[in-house]
Amino acid sequence: MAANTSDKGLWRSAAWLAFAMALAVAVFAPRAADAQPNGSITVSTQAEAPNGSITLTGDTFAIAKVASAEVAWDYGTPSVSYSTDSAFSELGISWSNATAEDLRYAAHTANRIAALGELYRAEQTVGKGQAAITFSGLDPGVYVMARTRTADSNRSVKCAPSLVSVPEVENGSATYDVSVTPKFEWAATPDQPGSGDEAGNDDTAKPPASSHSRGFMPQTGDYLVMGTIALALAAGIAFIALGRLIRRK
Repeated sequence: MAANTSDKGLWRSAAWLAFAMALAVAVFAPRAADAQPNGSITVSTQAEAPNGSITLTGDTFAIAKVASAEVAWDYGTPSVSYSTDSAFSELGISWSNATAEDLRYAAHTANRIAALGELYRAEQTVGKGQAAITFSGLDPGVYVMARTRTADSNRSVKCAPSLVSVPEVENGSATYDVSVTPKFEWAATPDQPGSGDEAGNDDTAKPPASSHSRGFMPQTGDYLVMGTIALALAAGIAFIALGRLIRRK
C-alpha cells in the first residue's frame, strides 16, 4: 500500500515537472505577432533658418519601402527581423550589425535607387503653414524618406534622406506610428534649378568604414539565444529533479 502511494506521488511529481517544461517552452519560445498592424510615418516640415523656423511650403516628400519586417514577441519583448526588398539588394546591408554611419550611407544609396527606378510611390506636397505630413497605412518595414521636389523659395535648405523603421523598437516597446525630423541644413549658396540634386538634398554621403558596432534595430535572434539558454536550464533542472525522484523510489 505504501509502495502504491509512493508510486502515485512519483508520477504526480513527474507530471508537474512535464507541465513546468511545457510552460517554459511556451514562455521562452519567440512568437510572431498574429497580425502585423499597419503603421505611419509623420515627417516634420519645419526647418531652422538664420531668422527663425520656416515651413517648407511647396516642397514634396516621398517614401519607398526598402525592406520588409516581421515582428516577434519574446516573453513580452518585441524584436524585428528584416528582409531587404530585391529592388534595393544593392545596399548589401546587415540590419542587425549596421552602424549609424552604415545606415546614413544606405539612406543616400536607397534614395538614389528609388529616384532612378521611380520607386517613390507615396508623395505629399507641403501646404501653407503645414508643420508636418503623414504617410499612413504602412506595412511593417524599413522606408527611405526623402524630399523629391523643392520649391524655389526653399533651395537654401538642404534635406538629407533617411531610413525609418516601422515599427520603431525602443526600450522594450514597439511604436507603429513613428515621427521623424529630417536633417535640415541651411546652405549659404542656394541651389539653382536644374543644378546638382534636383530636390536640393544633401547627397554627399561617403561609403562607411568597416565597423563591428551593433545596429539600431534589435533582431529576433538576439532574444532567441537568451530564450534557448533559459529553456535549456529549465529542462536541466527538471531532469535532475526527476532523476532524484526515481532514485528515491
